[in-house]
Amino acid sequence: MWSWFAVCCSGLLHISAAYRGPRWQFYLFKPLTIVMLMAIVGTHISASHYAQWVFVALLFSVVGDVFLMLPKDRFVQGLTSFLLAHLVYIFAFWAQFDGHM
Repeated sequence: MWSWFAVCCSGLLHISAAYRGPRWQFYLFKPLTIVMLMAIVGTHISASHYAQWVFVALLFSVVGDVFLMLPKDRFVQGLTSFLLAHLVYIFAFWAQFDGHM
């Protein structure tokens, strides 16, 4: 339960920083929130293929966030990372719905 509370607090700090600053807080808490979610999913990664696919999708998501935060223009790489994340999410959720893994 405390891990979910930490994720929520990190997410709220990210949202707050997006509107009010400081900028370093925005850049810290955006990927940190996803990394904490990855840690939660990682505790269940050996239990199911679903958790493994969700972990991979979260990994692509954090890579996309980092690409978009880099000082050089990495928009295409960030967008590609998010596309891959969504495709992996679709696969994971569809496999759960279908009953096959």
